[in-house]
Amino acid sequence: MLLLDFGALWILTFLLIGMLKVAPSVCEKAALAFALALGLKSLIVFALVASGLTENVWVQLGVSLGALAVVGLRRCLPPFSRPHSPPAEKKTSLFWVMILILGVLFCFGLTNAFFFPITEADGIWYHVRAMVFLHEGGFDSETVVSQFRQYPPFVPLLFAYLLSFGVDSVKIIFPFIYLSLLVIFYCRIVAVTDNQKIAVWFTLVLGTTPLFWWHSFLPFLDLTTGSFYSLGVLYWFCLIQDMYSEKAMEEPAVSCSRALLSGTLFGLAAWSRLEFLLYCTIPVLILIYVLDRNPTFCKKEKNKILLCLAVPLLFFSSLWFLTLASFDSPMERRVLAVGLAGMGMWALVLINLKWNFHLNKTRLIGMGALAVVLYFGLMLVGGPQSVSLGKSLLITLIRSISVHAFYLCTLFLGIYLFFEKLKKLAEPLKLLGWFLIFYPLAHFLIFSYSGPKWIELSAYWDVVWVHPGHSINLSDTRGMLAFYPILLFFIAGLPVIRRGFENE
Repeated sequence: MLLLDFGALWILTFLLIGMLKVAPSVCEKAALAFALALGLKSLIVFALVASGLTENVWVQLGVSLGALAVVGLRRCLPPFSRPHSPPAEKKTSLFWVMILILGVLFCFGLTNAFFFPITEADGIWYHVRAMVFLHEGGFDSETVVSQFRQYPPFVPLLFAYLLSFGVDSVKIIFPFIYLSLLVIFYCRIVAVTDNQKIAVWFTLVLGTTPLFWWHSFLPFLDLTTGSFYSLGVLYWFCLIQDMYSEKAMEEPAVSCSRALLSGTLFGLAAWSRLEFLLYCTIPVLILIYVLDRNPTFCKKEKNKILLCLAVPLLFFSSLWFLTLASFDSPMERRVLAVGLAGMGMWALVLINLKWNFHLNKTRLIGMGALAVVLYFGLMLVGGPQSVSLGKSLLITLIRSISVHAFYLCTLFLGIYLFFEKLKKLAEPLKLLGWFLIFYPLAHFLIFSYSGPKWIELSAYWDVVWVHPGHSINLSDTRGMLAFYPILLFFIAGLPVIRRGFENE
């Protein structure tokens, strides 16, 4: 019954992706449909938990099959033309080597997830929370400690879904998320570079990065969050390319489809880890900047594109904040800060629908200065209390730099940035480069607001280089799982990489 239920949702999302015309490759559509089916199932289970019907698998199956039947009636929907699928390129021996290596890693992760129980403290709480969803119903149960009760429910909802169908190996979803990330990453690089060798090598680098593979069978929130966020950026990049393409005017609906897809993926990232709503301000602000300078679209079309990105992005987190507002216990300080930021994003989008910001250089500098003032004001009022402001910033700086030690082999590819004149890059790739600058900055701001785990600077040297097991699974280290797929995608698109592979 589980296969029938989830299979119906998988086919449903596969059909919807085909209608959006954003993924020409069948493999890419299948992998993307899997990721989106998880998000759709989480919303269904969320509604069932709220109504107390989670344990009734027949209701779940009925909803899935009913939704598929509705979408399957294509005559009831507006006509959509099928996207043009480019002819499949002949697969090289290197491609099959990649399939073999990553396939073995996937099978090892699958075996670990299936046979070994959850032993990690956070994972145990997500499992407990899932059982509460399943047997008690509601979201504000005192069985779960306040900290975990206020976390977004995506992973516990999926655990509850599997448990309701009698599947105890709930970690089984993570190897498939790992696999879907790699498939989409490969297909996106092929689409952008039109070079199979580049896609093979960079997908191998991503898939064999130890921390990524390790998280393919760990019951944490971070692989799901990192996958959704980084995939959202890849499709967001395609949207930015549309803004600079002369063909964009011919099919403005495609730009809206890309915005809708990337916004949904961003929203699912925040549905898994709430602080990623703050990271989502980066693509929203850059898109507003690009739309303001785009002469191709009229104001109405620009608003439509912005709404297609922003509404699904903000929907998931707003749904959870509304749920938190019904809790008897007050919101934690960090959660409340993210909620206020979410309200600010809604205000930013709604204001921009009426007026253009015209973000010239002077205004950008002014906004940056205002952001700095607000940041220091927030730190003075609600920042860490265990250490002084200066020491907190220094500790966060050390943490922000040291987390990259756990991605050292992958980070080494950054050397290619020094072989390229970044000012001469195409504008979309240049904006992606700015994105990669803003992400670590947002990472620094978020974790400087949180209290440090250790208050002595010497402790951070010890936990990175002497006893790395103490820090390899801290939130700041895991938060970079969303950064490295984007970095690799950016490097793969550099002209120096293309020239290198073309000269082979």
